Amino acid sequence: MGEAAGAPVEARSRAGVQEGASRLGHIRGMDVDVIVAGAGPVGLTAAVTLAGYGVRCRIVDGRPGPQPGTRCCNLWPATLSALSLAGVPVGELAVRAQPMRAKVFHLGRDAFRHELNEPDHPWPTPLICPQEVTERVLTRQLERLGVRVEWGVRVTRVEQDDDAVTAVLSGKDTAEAAWFVAATGDAGTVPGLPGQPPATRYPGVGIAQLDARVFPAGRFPHDEEHVFLVESGTAGFVPLPGGRHRMFLMTGDLLDGDAEPGVARVVSALRDATGLDIRPEAEPCLWTARPRSRVAGSFRSGRFLLAGGAATLLPMTVQGMNSGVQDAFNLGWKLAHVVRGSAPPFLLDSYDAERRRVALELAERTGRVLEYGTSADPEATHRPRLSVGRVDVRTQPPVVYRESPLSVDRWPGDDRGLPGIAAGGRPPAGLVPGVSAGGPGWTLLVFPGLSGREGPAAPAALARRHGAEVRVVADGYAPVPAICLVRPDGHAGLCGPAGDLDSLRRYLTGVLPVT
Repeated sequence: MGEAAGAPVEARSRAGVQEGASRLGHIRGMDVDVIVAGAGPVGLTAAVTLAGYGVRCRIVDGRPGPQPGTRCCNLWPATLSALSLAGVPVGELAVRAQPMRAKVFHLGRDAFRHELNEPDHPWPTPLICPQEVTERVLTRQLERLGVRVEWGVRVTRVEQDDDAVTAVLSGKDTAEAAWFVAATGDAGTVPGLPGQPPATRYPGVGIAQLDARVFPAGRFPHDEEHVFLVESGTAGFVPLPGGRHRMFLMTGDLLDGDAEPGVARVVSALRDATGLDIRPEAEPCLWTARPRSRVAGSFRSGRFLLAGGAATLLPMTVQGMNSGVQDAFNLGWKLAHVVRGSAPPFLLDSYDAERRRVALELAERTGRVLEYGTSADPEATHRPRLSVGRVDVRTQPPVVYRESPLSVDRWPGDDRGLPGIAAGGRPPAGLVPGVSAGGPGWTLLVFPGLSGREGPAAPAALARRHGAEVRVVADGYAPVPAICLVRPDGHAGLCGPAGDLDSLRRYLTGVLPVT
């Protein structure tokens, strides 16, 4: 992107730093810095990220305790990367999860295999992990950071002024903070928050999910998802740990009327669609839904911030949870920098700009998946796409922030200088250090080109003065001396020639002002 993309970072930096500094003492005098409403995966991720940076936060949930069950069990590589950078021990999730390395589509007698590994992520393989396990690992990490979930505490109303947020809690207690994060899912809006647009509905479309076992055991490798595209809709399964499978069914007549279809009817429909012997567990748990879609007009309203289902409803639940966790980390690291006074408050505007665009794209994409998945003519709908490898059905698209105010390319003309790296995208995972104590920070990658092993010294010195880490990438990765300033979430911020110190100085002043 050109000059326009960098303007918000540079133009607002001075006023933003003054605004943030003037409020820092007042923020520290409040009960906490941030109140998080909702202790599902989204709220827990936000709280873990904030607490990892030393931000004082309080997380409340009106439910009596965590919900058991597998529920949303897919964790995509971008989600695992976000959790890892937030300091969550993803290894604890991995040992309790089932890797899913491929997706296989069945159309008639033909099968189309699609590999799911995403090598640019530190955790490149999707994991299938029961949601109760994900939440348990997140909760334990939050407790290690000194924060406990307050169950049975509901936010009944929330108000804000220029300097603070006041939340009225169940029992008529109140709590004051500088910021309020709504991660309440689709449980209804908190009174006092901005209203939401009406949801788009998909008449006649129903989705059912059921944990079961598939026989004969071992017929399919237990690291694959299988999707059967049939006239009645779409059916299939993903592998769960312990030899079980999460069965899913999407059809145009599953939830006709108001009555729930019941386990027997869903199992019968799954057997007809897949041709498999499907046996539910002794006490089966059936999830059914009528898909809806909605994206909030803004993810930020003053000191109110929305994440996950409070901001976005997506027709496919797997996309909703993954997108919500990514929302929470994107918001968490930015809000932490603002609370600590190391970045101006306008940094939060980029949260809305980035994650709302992702939500709009996912809403359009998942709506299209519903149309594909309930097609009356699967041959005409799916074979042309599968035959050429277009298998974007039920898979998360790459997360790229090219249109973000934080994404700035400074290459002259069409010269890019860094093969495979552009502002808003993700540099290869091996180039960027992992999380450090105190939360992930900014990292300047210096590419010497052919100039020598150590690379240009001036940009490295400038970055260190602003508190960024510096890493020299040798071995001729770039043909000319170049720099790439990587954000705490692993996305490239500023990319350009190593000699363009003015652009680097303006950018750093906007996001990491020297205090």
